[in-house]
Order: sequence, then structure tokens, then C-alpha cells
Amino acid sequence: DERHYWSPTPMPAGGDGPYTVRHGFGYSVFEHSSSRLDQTLTMYAAPGVPVKVCLMTLKNISGKTRNLTIMYYARPVLGVDESLTSPYIVTWMENGILYAENKYSGEFAGRIAFMCTSAKTGSATGDRVSFFGLDGDPARPLSVFDAKLSGVTGAGLDPCMAVAGKVSLMPGEEAKVVFLLGSAENTHKAAEYAKRLLNPDAAEKELEYVKLYWSRNLEVIQVRTP
Repeated sequence: DERHYWSPTPMPAGGDGPYTVRHGFGYSVFEHSSSRLDQTLTMYAAPGVPVKVCLMTLKNISGKTRNLTIMYYARPVLGVDESLTSPYIVTWMENGILYAENKYSGEFAGRIAFMCTSAKTGSATGDRVSFFGLDGDPARPLSVFDAKLSGVTGAGLDPCMAVAGKVSLMPGEEAKVVFLLGSAENTHKAAEYAKRLLNPDAAEKELEYVKLYWSRNLEVIQVRTP
């Protein structure tokens, strides 16, 4: 059991080797190879939908099976100042989706935040202390050593949103995993967004639409000079 951990982005826990970061119209790509895994993380916002999509591609370039736990973490504010909103944020799980709500926020009134993943055998937490541990070091979260999340949600916590899923890759095998972070009017609407975008094929199709959308909007006027 190797228990190696790293982030697919240079921060907060960059792995060995260089990172290549590319920005296109409406999307960003992070490419990295470490621990005998090729990794590509593509992030974008779906046009017309309040959802951030993270599409991760993993390829096992080692000669043995790799069992991975992939975690996605966010700090919900649901307002302007987290020091003021944090005591009122409530988190809960429902049908594989992690939710967060602040009923006392004027800026975020009538909406909820949600997070989910396409990876199977998932776990989640809404408790920041159980995710990071007491020292709260983003580069060494306690949860990575447990390879799962605590499942603690509710009110009166130092709130966070984190979901995790497991992926097993045979030698030479490639897999795609999607994470969603968004907002919605209610859980029913959030589940609709998840159904639309959580499948990796659907996420890739939406990415092509993102590229087309921004190309049409940014290339309306072209000027050529000698």
C-alpha cells in the first residue's frame, strides 16, 4: 500500500515533475505525470448553467494495477464574508450529492450549493476539521491518509464540501472522472444538472460546446492589416 498523494494542479500539494497549464477560451487544462500516472484535468463552466465541471483523465503507465482515491474539496461561503456566513451553513447528503445551504444569507438566498462525482464507491464530508485534521494544512489533509471521507455533515460544523471516489486502473488502462460544483434553486434542479453533466461523455460533449460558444462570441469581429 503506497499511500502516495498529490494534487493534479501545482498547488496545494504538487507532485514530482513539471506541470503544463494551458488556458483556452472558456476552459483551463492542467497536465502532469507522476507516480506512473498520466493526468489531465480540464475545468470549465457550462454556458447558461451555474455549474463548474472538472473532467479528469487518468492513464496507468505502470506495469501493475493502480487503486486510486480521488478527492475534490471546496470551502463554501454562500455569501460575502465566510467569517459571518460559516456558522449558518448546513451540509447534507442526498442521493449521492453533497449539498450546502445558508438560509440566513441575503446574497445567496433561495439557492443551495452542490457537489458530486462520477467516480464510484464514493464518500463525502461537510466537516472541515475531519477533512484536514486539527492543524488544517491544505498540503497534508488528514483524509488522504484514510483514503476516504468521514461522512460527517450537518449544522454547527466548520463547514466544507468534499467528495471522493475510487478508481482502479489495469496496466495501460485509461479512465475519466467528473466532479461537479454548482448552485441550484433546490435539490431537484441540482439532480437535473448532475444527470446532464456527470457522465464523462456528456462532460466532453459540453466542453466542445464551450469551445464553440466562446469562439462564436470572441471572433465576431476580425481585423486584418497588411
